[in-house]
Amino acid sequence: MPDDAFYYFQIARHVAAGAGSTFDGLDPTNGYHPLWMLLCALMFKVLPGAAAPIYGALAVGALFDVASAYLVFVTTRRLSGSFNASLCAMLIYAVGLHQVLLALDGLETPVVVFTFLLTAYTCLRVWDSPGDGKRLVLLGALWSMVFLSRTDVGAFLLPAVLVVGIRAVRHSGFRWAAMAVAAGAAPVLPWVLWNVATFGSMDQVSGKAYVYWNHRIYMMDHGQSSILPGLVARAKEMTFGVIAHIMRYTPFGKPTALLLPLAFVLGIRYRRKQAATAGLMFLFWLIVVPIIGLVLLHGLYRWMICPHYFAPVAAALLVFIVAGMFTIRAKWVLYVVVGLALANLCVQFNYVKPFSADGGYFPWQREFLLRTREKIDDTFPKGTVIASTDCGIHGYYSPHTVINMDCVVNNACFHAILSGKLLDYLRERGVGAVVINSYHERYILTRLLPRDCLEKKTFPWNHSATYYVVRHGPVDSHR
Repeated sequence: MPDDAFYYFQIARHVAAGAGSTFDGLDPTNGYHPLWMLLCALMFKVLPGAAAPIYGALAVGALFDVASAYLVFVTTRRLSGSFNASLCAMLIYAVGLHQVLLALDGLETPVVVFTFLLTAYTCLRVWDSPGDGKRLVLLGALWSMVFLSRTDVGAFLLPAVLVVGIRAVRHSGFRWAAMAVAAGAAPVLPWVLWNVATFGSMDQVSGKAYVYWNHRIYMMDHGQSSILPGLVARAKEMTFGVIAHIMRYTPFGKPTALLLPLAFVLGIRYRRKQAATAGLMFLFWLIVVPIIGLVLLHGLYRWMICPHYFAPVAAALLVFIVAGMFTIRAKWVLYVVVGLALANLCVQFNYVKPFSADGGYFPWQREFLLRTREKIDDTFPKGTVIASTDCGIHGYYSPHTVINMDCVVNNACFHAILSGKLLDYLRERGVGAVVINSYHERYILTRLLPRDCLEKKTFPWNHSATYYVVRHGPVDSHR
């Protein structure tokens, strides 16, 4: 599991204990997606200890992944009219190694994929039966679940929901449309209002913090004062990087580059001849294209690529490609689709096996966290306040109060950084030690803190491992 999963678990533990939405027990945070957080908090409410709730959350994620496999089946069946196509798509989804790993990584991914597929399937049903007002209301409620499972995926599904809704209004009437809007807004509104009232914005700090660090550190390394040159320089890099990752995480691998346009052409050709394929173009333009646009935007805006961004993309492409290919009513299509999927499964296995043995998608992060936790916990007395980057695992298991210093789940620290008061923040929280990874270290020490405000220390048994102590006296105000 990545370190970010333990951000969820630590916050969920506080929520279940009645301490509120906080990672460190000191300040509130909104650095998460609320639907998965709610499910994690329920696990901590009903299961005892530190390990059982985590296993419970992983089991819930696995159940959502199984449900997603069924949704792949019914959606492909609706688009292709073929049992073989739908069974083939479901089995390919179920055995995909990346999909299995992402479903068991402790993050929101399995809930995102499930709500995404369920909403897409409901969109297709409302599109085919626009006069069904109850189904339109259900669509509104399901969209809110997508939004709460992952905000950006909900935003990119909104055009499809709106197009379907506007078409349905002409058949079912404005009363059902108003009920659908209410069903979509009611679950989302409390989350939005709480964020605005508590933080002054509905944006999660996790999204803003990643952008801040990636942009600022890039500008520091390249001597730039504006983000525009970096955006231009990295646009090509991120675009090709996202495309390469789509090829990696989809069930067909690199042949996806050929299968996707082929399925598109077949969908156009057969949409008038085969009634079941009429929804293929709807799926392509209003589901597949927006969700691919989402990961492209992530790369261009955040300057980072994470594996779990691609799970909804992989599911959407799988359904579209299999349904499109099976418009050709020939036995060889089944052999081609299954053969390509099995070949890519072998490629995935060769990639996944060593990286799993090394510690997951971010092995450097895991190594830093485990090493840091052991040394810090043995050095300081219980209850010491420690500020640290990449501190999900450390915060969850440590006897100390651990503050998240890269701000992924720390709104107060992020506000202090933006207002130029990071040192004041550290002193007010009584921080006894600061642990910073190599990515953030140079920027924090040279751009965010006054000179000599931190005293560098080494551990007695390993002088290459360092941490910092906050000086509470006067410091040089110049950096």
